[in-house]
Amino acid sequence: MLCFLRNGDCEIELIAKPNYQPRQDGHFEHLCLKTTDLDAAIAHLCAQGV
Repeated sequence: MLCFLRNGDCEIELIAKPNYQPRQDGHFEHLCLKTTDLDAAIAHLCAQGV
């Protein structure tokens, strides 16, 4: 199941997976960032060692 919630400039994406077992190690599986300039964002992240 997938749902998008919007309020002004804020958007939240909710994802529900059938039979999902949460990770026990404290890590998350998905992160999303929005950018208007993908090339600049990639260059910035690479420069930061990400």
